[in-house]
Amino acid sequence: YMATHNWQLPEVGYELTDDTDTVIAEAELAWSDRQLALVINTNEAKIFTQNNWITLTLAEALKDPQAFHAKHLAT
Repeated sequence: YMATHNWQLPEVGYELTDDTDTVIAEAELAWSDRQLALVINTNEAKIFTQNNWITLTLAEALKDPQAFHAKHLAT
């Protein structure tokens, strides 16, 4: 869907690391240049959010993909 609509493609299975390069959370999809992550697990969402990322669940993003794109990826 993202490729056919010319969206910036995310990294799949993005691993967020701490200062010691230890993985502290994983997002199903992430745009690291925008610090934007899509997760399934709310515990993962909390960790990304605590590290200054915009974090949504996949369900939230899929409710209205065009609105998600317009708000987070269009610019």
